[in-house]
Amino acid sequence: QTVPVEHLILEDVDREGPQAVRNRLAMRSESEWRLPLDDDDLLDPRYIETCLKYAGAADIVYTDRRVFQDGAEPKEGFWFHTHGPAFVDKKFYPITLDPRNFAFGASLPMTIMIRRSWWQKLGGYDTQAPHTDTEFFFRSTLAGAKYCYIPLPLFWYREHPKQFSRTDPSMLN
Repeated sequence: QTVPVEHLILEDVDREGPQAVRNRLAMRSESEWRLPLDDDDLLDPRYIETCLKYAGAADIVYTDRRVFQDGAEPKEGFWFHTHGPAFVDKKFYPITLDPRNFAFGASLPMTIMIRRSWWQKLGGYDTQAPHTDTEFFFRSTLAGAKYCYIPLPLFWYREHPKQFSRTDPSMLN
């Protein structure tokens, strides 16, 4: 029996780059869902249970995030509403994303649950793209992904000066 979700935790990025490592980990995964997570970020203990509860036929499930500073407790951070605070009256939303909204990047979270069949259909992350998580959302949107958005800050994003997104030259361009 396989577990429903496998965490693809990235630690100490090597010369391959983070998304190449994630792709390799995902290819070995046998679970129904993949969950990419950086080793400096955290999940609310309810993250997986909540996402699985509302996933239904979705290809990708994501939540809001709580952004907190290194050295602080996640509860001290702020709630980043991915689609705005108006989306808090329901437990989950099937979301349709418009490819035109990606013209200037996206504020979508990098830690998401991705169904195995969807991951395989898209072939994982494009390792040549600088913002591969945004690029993955964009390709998924163009390919007709079914999204489930849960308006709770269940992904906890730690900010610190040594973050890959703040130090890697490809991310700064």
